[in-house]
Amino acid sequence: MRTLLDYVEENGTKSFKEKEYNELDSLVLGILSYLDLGGIVPKDHKKITMEKAIEKFYKRYSNNDVFKLHGTGLRSAYNIICTIRKSIRYKDLLLYNYDYQSNDDLQFSAVCIDIDDKTTYISFEGTDDLVSGWREDCEAAYMFPTNSQELAIKYVNNHIQLFSNRSYILGGHSKGGNLALVAGMYSNILVKFKIKKIYSFDGPGLRNNELHTWNYRSIRKKFEHIIPDYSIVGLLMRNDGNYRVVKSSVKGLLAHDANNWVVENDHLVSSKLSKSSKKLDKHLKLWLDKYSLEEREFFVHEIFDIFDRLGIKNFVEVKANMVPKMLKILKERKNMDKKAKKMLGDLILSIFQSIFVKN
Repeated sequence: MRTLLDYVEENGTKSFKEKEYNELDSLVLGILSYLDLGGIVPKDHKKITMEKAIEKFYKRYSNNDVFKLHGTGLRSAYNIICTIRKSIRYKDLLLYNYDYQSNDDLQFSAVCIDIDDKTTYISFEGTDDLVSGWREDCEAAYMFPTNSQELAIKYVNNHIQLFSNRSYILGGHSKGGNLALVAGMYSNILVKFKIKKIYSFDGPGLRNNELHTWNYRSIRKKFEHIIPDYSIVGLLMRNDGNYRVVKSSVKGLLAHDANNWVVENDHLVSSKLSKSSKKLDKHLKLWLDKYSLEEREFFVHEIFDIFDRLGIKNFVEVKANMVPKMLKILKERKNMDKKAKKMLGDLILSIFQSIFVKN
């Protein structure tokens, strides 16, 4: 089965004039924001070509450095730049306005990419291995906007040029897809007119409070939510059924990796949502409905307080010392509040029922 990497390799010699820009190109650009481009791509309107940016990236990092410092989110992007390093199709794209911010409360990154003289792609990074990024993902279950969502809205409002002939595409994978959606929804009214498409590649949805608003309706026709047939992340939170299911070559969590999605010609192959994803979606929503926003907030604080007490800032540390770190985490779980323990037990039961219980 052909994948995104096959598409990139097979069409690397074709310019956008020879082969029209399509959804697979949007997926490529949506994934590239996982790369650490600090000191490579300018933070302002000065621009660097894709070819030169990749060349500088290779000079900075070896393969081992990439995987050690950045974890799983980068691997899809790294595999892609290995393939497009000498590509005619992508080498002259211009990158600029790079923004990366991280601390104990947020993890955010975005970059502008000029496709041609008339179109700019704004790519938002998904969650990396920082605990703060995963904390934000969980916070979205009870608060809006999260720190990253607020930064995404500001980024779009600040960098979309109102008085130019440019149109804009927003996109991202995983949390990056959610940021693209929220940024489009809550952009200034004039900015909205400049946005022609919004892509969320297996990104989480919204809370009911935000889903049933004019802000969402105002961009719904421009919004393309694409999820794999074994989606988990893309079904989190709420959606109105406005998504397209595509075929993955693998099952389970690995289906989240867009490099495993099946490609035909210049598009992703359509599929149907698996029974396991449907059941997981059902049980997770029942779990959310069972608890108030305040209870969800309390639960998230209890969970991430464990990481704070153990001084864990990123999941690379956990992977490097898996057994001792997991034992410490399990030991700290005993100190959780009774209410939080019950919520955690209900959540584990919901996941168990969706995987093992037939209905």
